Amino acid sequence: MQPIPSFLPSWISVQSTQVVLHIWAQPGAKKTEIVGEYNGCLKIKIQAPPVEGAANSALLAFLAQRLHLRKNQLCVEKGETTRKKWISCTDITPETVYSALSI
Repeated sequence: MQPIPSFLPSWISVQSTQVVLHIWAQPGAKKTEIVGEYNGCLKIKIQAPPVEGAANSALLAFLAQRLHLRKNQLCVEKGETTRKKWISCTDITPETVYSALSI
């Protein structure tokens, strides 16, 4: 686990009472895993195919597990049908997100 920086990485932003994750999703991968930073986003490979919201659902489930949140505390704000997504998270701090998702 990496130490928490004094600044937030570009893939985490804070809007009002929510933490927003900037995610670059890669559906159809062999397994679901965090790859690292890519173009100012956190790149995550998703095992589910990009069909009928399956990849978005799998992404939210993966993030909920890693962040110890309920799935209804996460929401795709932007990018429902694209690889670049904004995921809002409630009831969590940016530092906790960084600790849970940094590789």
